[in-house]
Amino acid sequence: MTFQNGVDFARLERELSDAVTKGYITTIEINPDWVSFRHPEYPLNSTGPGDGRFHDNGTTAFYLASGDYCGKFEVPNYYDRLPCSIAPQTIYTFDLYKFSNDYEWGDTFLRSKEQGGWEIGQAASRFLTNTYGVSGLLYQSAACHQSGYFGYCMAILPGEERKLPSEFFNPR
Repeated sequence: MTFQNGVDFARLERELSDAVTKGYITTIEINPDWVSFRHPEYPLNSTGPGDGRFHDNGTTAFYLASGDYCGKFEVPNYYDRLPCSIAPQTIYTFDLYKFSNDYEWGDTFLRSKEQGGWEIGQAASRFLTNTYGVSGLLYQSAACHQSGYFGYCMAILPGEERKLPSEFFNPR
């Protein structure tokens, strides 16, 4: 199967599998720097309908930024949102940023939805969660990258339970 812009799905799966065997799945210790800007009219651990860079419509993902600086690039209307710290914990995550560089995918995962960036990101996410049980993807912030800066983001993929513990997000 080939995606928009000629991205080969079979190659992606093969290289993701190779990367998993080489240790690209790691644990991230969440510290107080991580942030999520939550909509103030909804429960903190809720997520809206629709798709995102690493989840399809009908699946659930929660997006975090490595700090306020990165989060404000990612969420243009951050001033209308509730900034939350993330409860300290360990996330079992795949390092998509390292994978992109080492396997020569470059900025493929940073492209806009219209350029196929979400399609390839969603495919990688589906494959990694279904095949290897990862609960998160660590990736470069597309919004920071477009502005000439660097920041990390993480997509938390809670799987079948489709929710997070109520104390996961803590208002600042």
